[in-house]
Amino acid sequence: MLPLLFAGACIATLLFAWRERNENFVVAESGVGYWLGVVGASMMLVMLLYALRKRVRALRWMGSVPAWFRIHMMFGVLGPLLVVLHTNFRLGSLNSTVALIAMLAIVSSGIIGRYLYGKVHKGLYGSVAEAREMLADAAHLRADLESGLSDGSAVLAELREFEERVFKPSNSLIASLWRFLTLGLVIRRTRSRAERKVAAMIQAHGHREGLPRRVVRRRVLEVRRRLRLYFVIVRKALRLAVFERALSLWHVLHLPLF
Repeated sequence: MLPLLFAGACIATLLFAWRERNENFVVAESGVGYWLGVVGASMMLVMLLYALRKRVRALRWMGSVPAWFRIHMMFGVLGPLLVVLHTNFRLGSLNSTVALIAMLAIVSSGIIGRYLYGKVHKGLYGSVAEAREMLADAAHLRADLESGLSDGSAVLAELREFEERVFKPSNSLIASLWRFLTLGLVIRRTRSRAERKVAAMIQAHGHREGLPRRVVRRRVLEVRRRLRLYFVIVRKALRLAVFERALSLWHVLHLPLF
C-alpha cells in the first residue's frame, strides 16, 4: 500500500508541475529551484552508500543492508524527481541535457531492476527463491505418479525429457525468453498427451483387475490433478530461471549506467 501511495504522490507532483510550468514558479538559477537541484543531486550521491554498505564490511555500523536498499530505492525516485522540478521541464545546454537524459535512463533502469528483484526474491527483502527447490518438488510429484501407475514408465520418461528440454542451459537471454513465451503451448500439448496416456493405462488396469468404474474414475482424476500441479511447478521454475538470468544481466548494466 505504501509503495502505491508513494508512486501516486510522485506522479501527482509531476503532473501538477507540468501543468504549471509556464507560470515560472521555479527558476533553476536561484531560490527554491536552485535548492531543489542541490537536494536532488545530493540524494543521488547518498544512493551510492547502499553499494558501499553492501560490499564493505567495515561500514556495518551504518545500518542494515535492507534499510539502505529502501533508502536507495526511495532516493532513486525522489532525487531525479527534484532535479526534474529544478529544470522546470526545460532543457538547457548540451551538457545539462545529456545529464538529464542519463539520469532518466538510470531511473528507468532502477524501476526495471526493482521489478526483476521482486520476481526473484521471496518478498522484497527476503531470501532468493531457487528454481532447483521447485524442480525437487516436481521430482516428488513424478515419484507419486510412478507409485500410482502400474505401467507409467513411458509417461514418466516423457516428463523427464520435457524437463530436460525446457531447462536446457542457454547463453542467450532472447532464446530463454522465447522458450518461456512458448512454454504455455508446449505444456498444454505435453500435459494433454500425458493425461490421455495415463487415463488409458488406469482404465486398462481397472478393467484387468475388475475395479468398479467409480474407483477408476477417481484414480484418473487424482492423477490428472497431480499432473496439472507438476506442470504448474515446472512453469514457475522456468519463469524464475528467466528472471534470474535477466537480473544478472541488469546488474552488469545498472552500475556503469549510473
